[in-house]
Amino acid sequence: MLKVKTTEEFTNSEFGNEYVRILAPLAGKHMGIFLDAIKNRTADNLDYNLIGTANEITLKKISNYYGLLHTVFEDLGLVLSFLRVNERSKLYELFPELENDEQYYVYHLENYIIRISTVSDLVGKLGNILYKTGIDDEKCNGHKFKEALSKIGSSKTAMIEKLLIRTKEIKDIRHKKIHTGESELPYLTGIVFYSDLMKLINEKASPILDEYTDKNLIAEIDKIETEIFEVISIVNDFLDASIDKLKDLVKEE
Repeated sequence: MLKVKTTEEFTNSEFGNEYVRILAPLAGKHMGIFLDAIKNRTADNLDYNLIGTANEITLKKISNYYGLLHTVFEDLGLVLSFLRVNERSKLYELFPELENDEQYYVYHLENYIIRISTVSDLVGKLGNILYKTGIDDEKCNGHKFKEALSKIGSSKTAMIEKLLIRTKEIKDIRHKKIHTGESELPYLTGIVFYSDLMKLINEKASPILDEYTDKNLIAEIDKIETEIFEVISIVNDFLDASIDKLKDLVKEE
C-alpha cells in the first residue's frame, strides 16, 4: 500500500489549492449551465468548451489539462497497486486468461509506460496556455513548449528540461514498441519467474525460489514508485513556480 496516494501528492501544492479555489468551481458552474440547457432542450448548438467569456474559456482549458494530469497520476497509483499484488499464486483466480505470471507484470508495466509518457506533453499544453507561448494546442508537447520558453528567456525552461530528461528513457521504450512492435522492458531484466519455468515441466517452484522472485519484484516496483513521485515533484515545482501566471489570468477576468 502506498504511504501517500499519488493524487494526494499531486494536489498538495500551491497550484493545487488554486485549482480547488478558482478553476474547479468555474468548470462546475459552466457544467451546470450546460446540463440545464440539456434539461431544457436548448443545448443543440451549445458547446460546453465555449461557454463563458474568452478568459473563462482559457481558465477552463487550464482546468481541463490539470484534471487530465490528475487522472494520469491516479492511474499510475492504480498501476502501483496492481504491481504490488500480495499473492502471485492467486492471480489466476482473478485473471483466468493469464498465461503466466510474467504476462501480468508486463501488462501493468506497459500501462505504466503509456501513462507516464503523457505527463510532459500535458504539462507542455498547460504551460503553453499559462505562458501564452502561442503554440497550436494540437501540436504542442513538452519539447515544443520548452523551446518556446527558451526563446523568451524564461527561467522555467530548466524545470521543463528536467521533466523531459526524467521521462525520456520511459518515452523511448514506448516509441520503440510503437514503431517495432517489440521492446524489452528493462524493469523485468534479471527477474526470473521460476513459477513460470517450473510450469513448463508441470512442477511447482519451491517457496524459496518464489520468495527470491518476489524480493526482486518488490525492489523494482519500489524504484518505479520513486520514479513516479519524482515526476510528480517536478511537475508541482513547475506549476507552483508558475502560480503568478495563473493569478494574472484570473485578474484579467
